[in-house]
Amino acid sequence: MGLLKEIKTEFLRCERGKEDAVEFLGQMEKIVSKYRHKKIPLAKPKSYELRIGGLEDTVHAGDGEQLEVWKDCYLPERMEMVVIGALDDFRCSAAGWQLVLLLCEDGNVYAYEFEVLHLVARSLEDLFKSGAEFPGQEKHRFGECFEELTEEEMKKEMQCDEIKKINDEHIQFRRSLEIEMLRDLKAISQSEPTFQPNKAKSDPIFKAFKGRTTKEARQIKSLRHKRITKRKPASSWTRMPCSQTD
Repeated sequence: MGLLKEIKTEFLRCERGKEDAVEFLGQMEKIVSKYRHKKIPLAKPKSYELRIGGLEDTVHAGDGEQLEVWKDCYLPERMEMVVIGALDDFRCSAAGWQLVLLLCEDGNVYAYEFEVLHLVARSLEDLFKSGAEFPGQEKHRFGECFEELTEEEMKKEMQCDEIKKINDEHIQFRRSLEIEMLRDLKAISQSEPTFQPNKAKSDPIFKAFKGRTTKEARQIKSLRHKRITKRKPASSWTRMPCSQTD
């Protein structure tokens, strides 16, 4: 038996004997690891080969989160998947011109192009016999599986225990915030200095100006200023000579 026939036989034997989805995909991962980097020619797309490999053998190596996104955010229901290989140098909008092929728990084979999952084969047997149909028989775009809820569905969701708990916590947080703000405002108002009229009236300056006309007040102010700014002349031995002018 040639190597190519051996690889196909082992894949198909596992596919036909699938019962538990987790066990089935686990066995597929082992086969992928066993025949890593081996190539299977496909009838379609013409002249392309499936290079066997896992996620780490694709342009998405190290991005385990991407696999979870494929499982959660494309199909109508969450589906477990494993990467079985890739088509390299495939001219499309996929990163690195690489179509990543994924085997789903229901047996369908999908190819990932930028934010789109293409259904390229209904089974591995279909893939090996007829090739990968691209563009896919079905296309599933990122996020389209999340339909908007109707008003009735939204009301029902808002009544669930988890949402109620979040709302209660939010209300308690707002109340505690309001209490804290009121406490801070009270502390600020108590610390601010207040104007005391009686104290102001006892000020000497206030007394000096009290009952005066505007003209008299200005004269007093001018006199006070002169007294403050008046200076004694410097001693004769420190006095600087005046400059001579022509």
